[in-house]
Amino acid sequence: MITISYRLDEYKIVESDSGDLTWETHGGFGAIQKGRCFRKGSLLFIGPAETDEPGFLKREFLEHLKTLPAWSKTRQSCKGFEIYRCMTQKPVTKPEMMLWILEPSDHEAGSLRENTEAVYRLLRYELIMKPTGEIFWKTPTGPTAISCGTCIILEDILFIGPKQSTENSVSTRGFFPDLKRRPKWDQTTYYSTNIPLRTCSPETGEPKEQKRRIVKRRMMDKPLSEKPIKRHPDVKVTDSTLWVASMLLISSGIKKSKRCINNLLIRYLLFKR
Repeated sequence: MITISYRLDEYKIVESDSGDLTWETHGGFGAIQKGRCFRKGSLLFIGPAETDEPGFLKREFLEHLKTLPAWSKTRQSCKGFEIYRCMTQKPVTKPEMMLWILEPSDHEAGSLRENTEAVYRLLRYELIMKPTGEIFWKTPTGPTAISCGTCIILEDILFIGPKQSTENSVSTRGFFPDLKRRPKWDQTTYYSTNIPLRTCSPETGEPKEQKRRIVKRRMMDKPLSEKPIKRHPDVKVTDSTLWVASMLLISSGIKKSKRCINNLLIRYLLFKR
């Protein structure tokens, strides 16, 4: 079996010639954790750890990640497999996820726009789809409070985002009776309520430790700016004045900057007058 390895954050993504995807990451002192990945169009799902094996120290593992190309076969990634079917609310099985790689990439958010505002129900959520393609959700979080947020559709999956605001001092008594009269959500096959999405870019593919080292190195290589030193107009630096200033510094036992030398020169000239 032929495999190709990539890096994504602090993960090593391993792709086989059969299309199977697995991940590896540092899991403690000299240990490596491994798990499975599933790809659905432009999305990469990173599953939980399944095994722990002896491996490298963290620095060695990160050094190994540097040699790998960044993962760029999907636009976004997410940790977790909490995907459910909209019609049955049952979780999607791993065998079903393995077949996702054979499906074409479709069902982007912009392709489901309606001419008028449409309202649906899904679980405890009221979903409002705007003509612009935006999708908002509402659900009660108390007798007089309704939480609100936004949704996004990617690859035939409705991702219900986190709470963004709360409407207080409102009656929620009629919310669920009205919700039952709404049509069921049928604009996507799947939904998810707690999976955060991350963009797969060359920046996120770079290990965090490597980023910190790069920033630190750039700061060390950056030359320090020096403020111009204002000199007294009567001061002329010559070999004799420098020699006198050196003697004054040696005698006082003080090692200071050029500004200190300049001040000592001014004092010397004023004393000479």
